[in-house]
Amino acid sequence: MSPESQAQSAALKQGSGWRVGYRPARIFPALVGSDRWGAELTDSEWQAFVQGLNSLEQGMREAETHLMQGESITLEHTTDELTLTATGDPSCYQLFLQLHTGRRVEGGWDPESVLPLMQAVKALIRAG
Repeated sequence: MSPESQAQSAALKQGSGWRVGYRPARIFPALVGSDRWGAELTDSEWQAFVQGLNSLEQGMREAETHLMQGESITLEHTTDELTLTATGDPSCYQLFLQLHTGRRVEGGWDPESVLPLMQAVKALIRAG
């Protein structure tokens, strides 16, 4: 495997129902999606996506103490670039993405995919 293809594969993480990647110095440095859809994001959209994931994760943790067993909640994080919506209970929720920029992309992740997706995003950020 060439050094370039090793760098490319290290920048793309994927699993059952999700994929995410980040390669700086490109017009669209980030890729988010599932095994059925994908969207390239600008750096600004990527930053909004990461901020939204963190915000929704924190909101779900906070909601956990206020919900009765069996109750679900919908939380939304909206910026100029995108809207992220989490629906379900704090331990198992689906995620929906809508881009507000010129490309107008929509897509989502099933509950089984959300935690691994979030872990992969955090790993990409740590990797720099």
